[in-house]
Amino acid sequence: MESSTFWIFGALFFCSFLWLALITLICLARFNSVEDQIQEKAEPKALERARAVAEGAADRVDAATVELRKFKEGIHAEMQRFYGIMRRNEKTLERQAVAEQSSDEEETPDEIPASAFQKPSKEEEMSRAELRALARSRGHRI
Repeated sequence: MESSTFWIFGALFFCSFLWLALITLICLARFNSVEDQIQEKAEPKALERARAVAEGAADRVDAATVELRKFKEGIHAEMQRFYGIMRRNEKTLERQAVAEQSSDEEETPDEIPASAFQKPSKEEEMSRAELRALARSRGHRI
């Protein structure tokens, strides 16, 4: 039973191969005849114009490909930059979380109230002459 199945599929495959080969030969013969007719009937100027148009189109496609490649590389570079920024931000957040956990109860205040400062008394204030003399004694020119 298996050998008969093999022969049936082999025959079908062979027939399909012959059929496709025949179709390919017919298409090639028609293509060659059309190409010959174009060569015979077409004017040389028209062929040159068609060739110029085709080369121009190929140049435009090449230029567009180069532009797209540059754009793609630019996008890739921007994405790498963005990922770098995001990684730095994540590391900074991790460091801040660790710093907040390890900080003592006493933190440096953001603002110092004005009541914490005391004005110097009149006795502690120095006159301008005394300040100049002090500066001269320390080597400053006044």
